[in-house]
Amino acid sequence: MILEKLEGSFTDEYNKLDAYANAIKKSNVGSDIINNISKDALAEGKKIFLRMYICFEAMKKGFKGGLRTFVVLDETFLEEKAKGELLVAVAQNAMNHFYPFAWTVKSLDLKNGEGVTFISDMQKGLLDAIQSILPDTHYRYCVRHTVSNWSKEGHGYGERTKLVWWCAWRSYEEELNDHLKTLGEISEEGVKDLLHYPVKCWCRTYFDTVFKNQKVENNLNESFNSWILDARHKLIIGMLQEIRIKVMNILSKKESNVMTWPTQRIPQEIELYNEYLRIPHKCTIDFHGEYGYEFSKDGEYGQATKGDQQ
Repeated sequence: MILEKLEGSFTDEYNKLDAYANAIKKSNVGSDIINNISKDALAEGKKIFLRMYICFEAMKKGFKGGLRTFVVLDETFLEEKAKGELLVAVAQNAMNHFYPFAWTVKSLDLKNGEGVTFISDMQKGLLDAIQSILPDTHYRYCVRHTVSNWSKEGHGYGERTKLVWWCAWRSYEEELNDHLKTLGEISEEGVKDLLHYPVKCWCRTYFDTVFKNQKVENNLNESFNSWILDARHKLIIGMLQEIRIKVMNILSKKESNVMTWPTQRIPQEIELYNEYLRIPHKCTIDFHGEYGYEFSKDGEYGQATKGDQQ
């Protein structure tokens, strides 16, 4: 009773959602705010909250204007009196930080999903929805959840779990097969059960080579869920407001950080470029005439074709 007097009634909060949505639309022109109530309840003369969707115009512009089309989907449970779930779509910015751009994904004009990659924890409802709405998209399973589900089937942890992660990190099919063979020597049944999860969804070997992001887990969303832990205990409008303000403040903070960069290039990008730049200095190339050349690095030799040279 004391908390209700201090914070207000959770029922009143839900009754104010329409007004909250209108206030956002007025102050953030171009934003998408949808507040749905149950049609079945309406038929009985009742008004029951069903779902709410929020995507701010500024977040849409940021995603479309400068982020790779990599979307992490996850849900987290709300802790306030009415319970419920919060589904969040998180992207990754150039500094590899999370970028929470929508409380769903329908405002991004992704067409059929071509060139877009989603990753989640294998929730069948999410997978079915994505395949239905965006049939051309690429989809990844979070390896951490894959390993967890696989382990629950009686395959344990320890060395077996390490081998599954090593499988997920392999970039070449030969390497993947080697690790699967090693795992099979420990447990043939474990390999069979592991391959029940489509390997193309959790192993780098089969990831889209056009889209350059090698993440095999959805830690971005896990970080975001931890970041809004306190907000999840608040009444719904208080929660939505705290999330909005936290996102707004962190974007402002990151913008201030960007202003300190000496060039327009991202510091990590320059560091990676310099790292790769040092590699050719350790290599020697011996031309083989019309058909190709040999290259060596630290005593290791390989052969490339003329087409590779071009």
